Amino acid sequence: MFAEGQAFGGIKIPHRYDRVPPVSADRIDLQRYPPVHERFDQSLALKHNVKVVDEKSEAKPTEQLSYLPVDKACGSKKSCFQDCKPDGCKFIASWVNSRDHVTFDIRAMLPGDNNQWIALAFSKDDKMGDDSVVQCVANDDGIVDVKHSFNDGKNNIKIKQPKLGLLNSSASFVDGVFVCSFQRQRFVPEDERIFDLDQQWTLLFAHGKSKKGIMLPHTMAEIPHVSDNAVDFVRSTPSLITAPSLFIKIHAALMIFGWILCASVASVIGRYFQPYYWGEKMFGSKLWVKVHWLFVLLTTGAVIGGFAIIFVGVDGISLLYENPVSNFNGAHPIMGLVVALLALLNPLLLCLRPSEDSSSRAFFNCLYWIVEIGAHVLAVVTIYAGFGLASFLVPSFFTFLIIGFTVYQILILLFLEALKSYDAKKTIERKKQYLYEMQVRPWAARKNNSIEAYLDLNHTSKALKQTLLAAHLILLSALTTTMVVLIVMNDYEYAL
Repeated sequence: MFAEGQAFGGIKIPHRYDRVPPVSADRIDLQRYPPVHERFDQSLALKHNVKVVDEKSEAKPTEQLSYLPVDKACGSKKSCFQDCKPDGCKFIASWVNSRDHVTFDIRAMLPGDNNQWIALAFSKDDKMGDDSVVQCVANDDGIVDVKHSFNDGKNNIKIKQPKLGLLNSSASFVDGVFVCSFQRQRFVPEDERIFDLDQQWTLLFAHGKSKKGIMLPHTMAEIPHVSDNAVDFVRSTPSLITAPSLFIKIHAALMIFGWILCASVASVIGRYFQPYYWGEKMFGSKLWVKVHWLFVLLTTGAVIGGFAIIFVGVDGISLLYENPVSNFNGAHPIMGLVVALLALLNPLLLCLRPSEDSSSRAFFNCLYWIVEIGAHVLAVVTIYAGFGLASFLVPSFFTFLIIGFTVYQILILLFLEALKSYDAKKTIERKKQYLYEMQVRPWAARKNNSIEAYLDLNHTSKALKQTLLAAHLILLSALTTTMVVLIVMNDYEYAL
């Protein structure tokens, strides 16, 4: 038999008889295979108060939703703080004002097991610290405890009376949907760490893992969502507040611009295009050096800017405790810090570059190449890990774009390396030819005035390399623009 009904204050109220409890037609063997699926016939149940089933089929597993359905009452019948796209929401925190209390309803889509928590914090600013928190923590059995806590700096601590000011709380965590509802008294004079809702507060929503009913620190997989402005819980007109991910979007866009475009072009120009048409000097150094410097500085600026923005956005270096995606994705902040240091080291090494006739020039070139390629490889790996953490901001096919870029970059470097070896071989042959003609026909050899003119590289792969460089710039510019636009446009904060 299955029945449903209403409850008040955790106490069951008898169900109404216009909804007759369905009853199985016969006794059911719970060990039977294949499983039995019995369908409820409402008309027969109302007539006979029993469930008559003739049709049997294989049981189908319950499908988990990836988003919460959009709540159309938000902004009209109730106020909401949410993170939504047109096809659904990651979380919705809604509330309705009353004279002496505010009724909250918090919903979130959380993949994984029951050991998770969601929380809503009331803060004086947009950062974690000195915040009044209402937390809903599930244990191994899926039982959810709703209570107050307080953010003392970066640590969440208990208060003496965690249930003070909370009424009619209820919560559940079923099929990845975490629901937590409660009434919160506006003013709780017994504890100053339970903030007065007659004042305006910035809202922070966060979630994370729990262990035996105890909250564990949240991870970078979902940094806390912060409301744009302070919320007025006194106003009578419902409002709609979105959860922007601006810091993450700008951070991702700058890193893609720096490493996918600028660093790739800088490495190609610096290693494979030195002898060509950028050999003329400008302001004391060759033109190719200036172009290489330009792309190196663009890379460094984008990386440092992106690092600074996310540092401010998460209020410091993020420490990941139990990453729900993987340990690889969880290493993104540490790898990002190393990448930022290498990006700073790159232009510093260029400033220490010895002269062409120096005996240490070969060693410097080798060291610089190792730092440059090492930073680029680690940066691409870090970007790949970052997509795993910010999967809610990027389309799923971004992984294939990064893999495709990596394969393309390796192939273009190998091809240019082969052309460089070919050019070196041809240059040696031309030098031998020059020396031969100097001995046999010195007048004909001297018509070219210099060995550089005689060794004109037009006979080698100059035209091919110039074509490759132009194609390289166009392809990477298109890829970078596409990725940045998709990141910026994806997951708009829609006011529904």
